[in-house]
Amino acid sequence: FLVNNRDGLFAYGANDGRLRWTAPMVARSFAAADATTGVVAATGEEDRRRVGVFRNGEQIVDYRLESNGGNIAVSPDGRFVLAADGTTAHLLIPPSDQALWQIALPDSGYTIRSIAVSDAGLALIGAQHESRRNGMVLIADQGGRVVYREDLPLERSNAQIPAVQLGAGGESALLRSLEELILIDLR
Repeated sequence: FLVNNRDGLFAYGANDGRLRWTAPMVARSFAAADATTGVVAATGEEDRRRVGVFRNGEQIVDYRLESNGGNIAVSPDGRFVLAADGTTAHLLIPPSDQALWQIALPDSGYTIRSIAVSDAGLALIGAQHESRRNGMVLIADQGGRVVYREDLPLERSNAQIPAVQLGAGGESALLRSLEELILIDLR
């Protein structure tokens, strides 16, 4: 399990509680791949444009977003990292410090609220309009092509919807708002 405090990130074994590694990055948000990969990605607390990717505590990527980062996701196998500032998603393939692609939201007034990435590099992006009455979900393939878009009019307001998440094995996607659940087969 991971702990984040003013001294950085600390990884402990879930079975024995022993310290596995440390990384000197104080994180605003962080995400981890499967424990066997040792891959963790984080956005900085002090420098919110900074994205760090670590493998067993060693920094392998230091990437800069265009504006403050808010969301971070890692594929279960640790091959892909998806980072987002308010309006643009960036797909990284560690150990490269360059984004494979960047996708800006196609409509103005939206902010990215939720992201996920699969082992195949499919990126799920959930965004909410500033009016909090409309949501948008995009799915982009590994090449950065948007392969799915769903516009979600929202009857009730919530600052964190629509939420997106991947099913086990990355073969399905769940899109969630207060009004509905949409399950998509990604095969």
